[in-house]
Amino acid sequence: MSTLRKIFLFIVGMLILTVNLYAIETSRLQILAKTIKTKDNLVTAIGDVFVYSPKYYITAKKVLYDKDKSTLEMFGNVNIIRNGKTTTFSDYAFLDFSNEIDKFKPILLIDNTNDVWINSKKAKKEKDLLNFKHSTLSSCDCFDPAWSVSFTNGDYNLTDQWLNTYNTTLFINEMPIFYTPYFGFSTDNTRRTGLLKPTFGWSKDEGFFYLQSMFYAPKQNWDIEYIPQIRTKRGNGHHIKYRLKDTANSSFEVQTGFFKEKATYFKRYNFKNQKHYGWDLEYKRTKIIASNTKNQQDGLLLSLHSLNDIDYINTQNNKGSTTNKLVESKLNYFYNTNKYYGDINLKFYKDSSVSDNSNTMQELPKVHLHGYSSETYIKNLLYSTDIKYSNKTRDIGLKAQTTTIFIPLTYSHKLLDD
Repeated sequence: MSTLRKIFLFIVGMLILTVNLYAIETSRLQILAKTIKTKDNLVTAIGDVFVYSPKYYITAKKVLYDKDKSTLEMFGNVNIIRNGKTTTFSDYAFLDFSNEIDKFKPILLIDNTNDVWINSKKAKKEKDLLNFKHSTLSSCDCFDPAWSVSFTNGDYNLTDQWLNTYNTTLFINEMPIFYTPYFGFSTDNTRRTGLLKPTFGWSKDEGFFYLQSMFYAPKQNWDIEYIPQIRTKRGNGHHIKYRLKDTANSSFEVQTGFFKEKATYFKRYNFKNQKHYGWDLEYKRTKIIASNTKNQQDGLLLSLHSLNDIDYINTQNNKGSTTNKLVESKLNYFYNTNKYYGDINLKFYKDSSVSDNSNTMQELPKVHLHGYSSETYIKNLLYSTDIKYSNKTRDIGLKAQTTTIFIPLTYSHKLLDD
């Protein structure tokens, strides 16, 4: 249970124990307060007012409820929890239940599902669309946020959890960093078409770095991600990913791309290639031939990679350079039962530091067979079996084939009356 809900339940408990407590119940909501007055269809509640319904939990100093118009007007320290998902704090609030129109002045809105908050001088909600004026947004601490976004106008869809901001400025602490006339983004993790979170930075050698993915998800089982990037002093690149979940037990992903160095940067650092390109393919699947009814398991992993040099990997993000020059492609399959286990692994290595890969050692294949512990003809004498075969090969240089057979025996006997 959240802290805010505990606070509200505590307030309710204290109100119930208050001697001067009055309550009124309508078809829409219930109102509790120290003083409640009714005149015709207007209800006035004053002093530690608590209002609740299946949709709202509200506290305020003063509340006016019009039964005919189905409106609720609140004054002083107004706190509202809506559907347990959003919490608002304001000095004044107005709710029109019939027309689904809400007004707040000012307002602090907290989305409890993802900890995003918006502080605004003025807000108005119609249906599921909440409009803001002169606002600040962040997901950091409310009092001293490490980052925040300020905008003159904005609208937030409570159902879609999508926020649009206009005349937007990004602040790091209190320093303005970036301005854009429009910015829109999702405040939850729902899978949808649109722009993903950007990555940006600056370095002395590469200049300003900016990368942002464009995500296209027309169906639940596949999507495409286009990832452009720019490094102002170094160059620019483009990558594209395709993901597919063809069955409940499998997943497929393929990507390709390239990065082109600027001529001045290429000559300055004496790169092997001015263009870095390659492709990657990943496929995983379980339950290929295994049967659940026979307590069987199996799985396949296919991971293939090709590139012209290691900077194809280094330029895909801004995390620095990798020191591993070997790029591994592999095919793994395993099969398991209650009695036996077996797997076969094929590994192919690409040495990106050399132009000729014929001297690089490969494992084609590596096989492991295992028999789980079984009884012999002698009571309490158990045995298991391990057979391993490895074929290490290359076009030029020494090669090796090894076979290992291991059959351990285990004997147990009861002593001292178990």
